[in-house]
Amino acid sequence: MVIMQRVAVRRSEFARNAFTGRRSPARSRDTAGPTRGILLPPHHDHSPEWGPLAAKPGKEVGAHLYGGPYVVHSTPATPPRSGNRHQCARRCLTTFGIKERKDMSGQGIDRRQFLASAAVGGLSLGLSLVPSGAHATSLAANRSRRSGASWENIIEKSSFSSSSAFNQEWNYLYPWDGEADTHNGAARMHSSQVSLAQGVLTLTATRLAAPDGSSTHPPHAPLWYRSGAIHAKEQILVNDQFPEYDIEGEFRTQTGLGIWPAFWTTGVWPAWPPESDILEYVGDATNLFNTWSKDDSGGNVVEREPISGHDPDEWHKYRVWMYKDGNDVMCDYYFDGVWKATHRGVGWAGVPQWLIINLQMGSWASGIEEGDPGWDEQPGPAGDTYFHARNVWVGRTRAW
Repeated sequence: MVIMQRVAVRRSEFARNAFTGRRSPARSRDTAGPTRGILLPPHHDHSPEWGPLAAKPGKEVGAHLYGGPYVVHSTPATPPRSGNRHQCARRCLTTFGIKERKDMSGQGIDRRQFLASAAVGGLSLGLSLVPSGAHATSLAANRSRRSGASWENIIEKSSFSSSSAFNQEWNYLYPWDGEADTHNGAARMHSSQVSLAQGVLTLTATRLAAPDGSSTHPPHAPLWYRSGAIHAKEQILVNDQFPEYDIEGEFRTQTGLGIWPAFWTTGVWPAWPPESDILEYVGDATNLFNTWSKDDSGGNVVEREPISGHDPDEWHKYRVWMYKDGNDVMCDYYFDGVWKATHRGVGWAGVPQWLIINLQMGSWASGIEEGDPGWDEQPGPAGDTYFHARNVWVGRTRAW
């Protein structure tokens, strides 16, 4: 049996709920401090049970897993699901707000270095920034446009109705300069993998007979897939002139091992963060609402709200409402019209962002990383994989 312990500023209830997917109870101010370090379970073998190492608060574990060591803060009562040590570690890192990182331009973050620095320097999960209970629900549900500001549509819901409408609003591939057809997965993007029919955008990922080289972006996955990506021509810029943005769309996607669709915003290089993941499935059927920021020391922090229990291959609406709050940008996330979380994008105000829809494949969505068995083969679907979008819409308020 693994014993629950209350350590530092984090409640044992938080650790338990994080591992079981339940929302943590409302926390008082005296328990809202940042977590110094993260938790990895002592899972060293391939069994579905906890490994032989008895982790204790303050003990460094997992030095061989994902760039450790990591500092234990409390031990959850619920063991991870079965799987090998890399799958277990990825689930735990995901639960505690650290995930396989998107490198924005090929010059960005090395995931191993990031995780190691997070363990040494302390990683705030941003949980103290999230309003809780009925207060947050009321705030999000009653959000109204600012008085005196006019509303304007940036991307119309009809942008996928025809090629001409598409070309007015969207570009193919990723928005960065150089190697715009690759990113952090195992797919090379082609415009031929993007299609329009009856108002629906479809991105198709096709498995190749042999890899088409390797991505120049970390973690440099072999490119076993040909897929599609698009980005909006107009950038997102929350500032005093444009204090609010509403970004939404309806999507259906296949999910599973090796499948990595996303509908997201990211800072224009070299600014990263910000990043808002409005839709992201990384190798399974759980959507991740993620908001990436920097803390006072310049470290990268993330707030995360996992959404599960639905069929991603049916149509669902994903939405974020961004609004300026001083130098920050607040993000209200909605799934099928229901508010799910409010995050704070620290320091986002005035920072331009791209809006991207892509179907990435392999890499961390395959549950492996560079050097692992199977890395060269990139496990994933043998046939075609589809990611569909419709009624994507972006609007904003204009103060002057």
